[in-house]
Amino acid sequence: MLKTEVCMLGDPELKKVKHNDIIQLQRRGFFRVECAYEPLNIVSGIITPVILYSIPDGHTKETPTAGQPKKTTNASESVSTNFLILI
Repeated sequence: MLKTEVCMLGDPELKKVKHNDIIQLQRRGFFRVECAYEPLNIVSGIITPVILYSIPDGHTKETPTAGQPKKTTNASESVSTNFLILI
């Protein structure tokens, strides 16, 4: 399994997306919302960020990124999962 994790800042309108919405990020592609934003929880003191999974578009070329993403691999599975965590 290939996992690419990119932490980034997003538009304030991303606070309004809901679970399973499909959105397009400019110059990045289409993404499905896995986890919607939740504000600071008073009990746990944790802010839940927006987590997005990339929807494959059929391109074989890598999309240019601003920074180097962290990559981890697991040889037992060959499924590719790309997602963004927006804080």
